[in-house]
Amino acid sequence: MDERHRHELRFLDILQHEVGLVAVLRGHLYVEGAIEQLLLAEVPGSEVLLHRLPFFRKLKAAKKLGIVSAECANAAKALSEVRNGFAHDFGARGSERERTIAA
Repeated sequence: MDERHRHELRFLDILQHEVGLVAVLRGHLYVEGAIEQLLLAEVPGSEVLLHRLPFFRKLKAAKKLGIVSAECANAAKALSEVRNGFAHDFGARGSERERTIAA
């Protein structure tokens, strides 16, 4: 088992014990980090630029470069929308948002 696979399994194990907002935040951070790593592999030396780009720009670039499928991009976008919903509604419990992202 390679390092990347071990990292993914560890993340999934951690995520199984999280609920609601924490699960969404951890998931979003993981996805964004994975997209950054894919972009860095495709465009070496782009660290400074990547750290300044918002998530949707990174996602769009990864999709245009063909390193993220349309299906994965749509799932990442949905996760980001759930995260943003929590960020803009401090009282949100997330039940509707969680059902949306789970689908």
